[in-house]
Parts: sequence; C-alpha cells; structure tokens
Amino acid sequence: MPFCQKYVQPHQRDVINLLAAAVQACHDMVPPDAVEPLFRQIINQFVHDKSRPEAITVGLNVVREICIRMPLLMTEDLLQDLVLYRKSNEKSVSSAARSLLTLFREVCPSLLVKKDRGRHADPKARPKAFGEVHIPSNIPGVELLEQDDAINNSSSDEEDIVNRDVAFTDDESDKSVGTVEEDYNNSGESDGDYGHEMDDDSAEDDEVSEEDNKNVDGVPNLSHLAQ
Repeated sequence: MPFCQKYVQPHQRDVINLLAAAVQACHDMVPPDAVEPLFRQIINQFVHDKSRPEAITVGLNVVREICIRMPLLMTEDLLQDLVLYRKSNEKSVSSAARSLLTLFREVCPSLLVKKDRGRHADPKARPKAFGEVHIPSNIPGVELLEQDDAINNSSSDEEDIVNRDVAFTDDESDKSVGTVEEDYNNSGESDGDYGHEMDDDSAEDDEVSEEDNKNVDGVPNLSHLAQ
C-alpha cells in the first residue's frame, strides 16, 4: 500500500475510489505495520482543523471503516483526538465522529476516556491480536436441532403405536369374520340335516296314503244292497 500514499490527497481526482479500494484491501490477516503508513497519511491529509468539513467527514468515515477491519491500528491518543470532532458545528463531521466513538465502545472501550465509554461498555472487550483465531466450542442454534430431533422421535413413536393398534384391530376383525363364517357353515349343515328329516317324513306320509288308498279300493261295492 505504500504506492497509494502519494495519491491520498483531498484534491486528488477520484480519491474516493482510491480510498474505497484501500479499505477493501484491509482485513484481519494483513499485518498492521503494512497499513499503518497509509492510515496515518489519511488522517494527516483529511482530518485537521484547516481541512474542509467534507474532507474531514470523508477522513473520519474511512478511518472508521479501516478500524472495523483492523482495530489494532488505532492508538489511545489518536482516538481521543478524533472523537473530539463530535462537538463540531458541522452535522456530517459530528455524525462521523460519533460513529467512530460508537465503534470503539464495542471493540475496545479501554482506549476511550471513562466518560466516553458509556454505561453498557464491556471493560474486558479488546480486539483480537494479529493472527489470533477464535475457535468456537459450540454452534449457535444447535439446541434447536436437538429439540427438532426429540420431536421427530416422539412423532415416530406415536406412529408406531398407532400402526400397532391398527394391526391389532385388523387381526381382531379377521378373527370375527372367521367365527361368523364357521357359524354360518354350521347352521347350513344343520339346515341340511333338517331338510333330510323333512324328506324322510314326506316319504313316510306318501307310503301311508298309498296304503289307505289300497284299503279303500279293496272295500266291496255295496250299493246294490240298497235297492
């Protein structure tokens, strides 16, 4: 980034695009020593009492954006000088200074004087050192997955119980149907026996009728005696 320093001037054409590219090139894996000369150049050229309000606003906003990515560049004395611009009569300048103050209340309140830290500032908060990596020991929201698994398991158990009840009901229905069929078959056999008995009785009645007819035929005709 040293080759950008000579172009960091308020009167430079397309200086806003140059500053935006410089901000995007900053991240936590870039050594702070490599960016510090450019960082100081931005402050010296844009943020001073003789600069125009528009230039001061741009300078403070660029400083804030760089510090979001690399807060280790900021020092205590420099920060206290920059946050004094929150008392400026220019609204854009005071807003930019307040934004920088709000950032360091969250990132590293120890760089601020006590009255500027705010009520809810964490005194133990500090930026990560260069190359420091925080390895999470837990995944946010994993308890929701555990609850979802428990709900799914309970639903599966309920479905198994319902399926067992349905299967048991089907077995009972099959048994009931089989019992009815057996009763029907038994009743059919009884009706058949009764039918055979009725046929035998009818045959006996027919034989008796034939014998009676024979007796009637065998009686002599006595009608001539009446004459």
